[in-house]
Amino acid sequence: IALIGELAAEGRTVVMVCHDRELINLPGVVRWKLGEGRLDTRHK
Repeated sequence: IALIGELAAEGRTVVMVCHDRELINLPGVVRWKLGEGRLDTRHK
């Protein structure tokens, strides 16, 4: 988790698939959800 936070703080892009709330709730996370032929995003 620390590595993901460090990479994000440096402005790098990290793509991951997870259900871990600790990772999802990191600052700067953009959640992508694909459903019904649409890609929706939510920014934290």
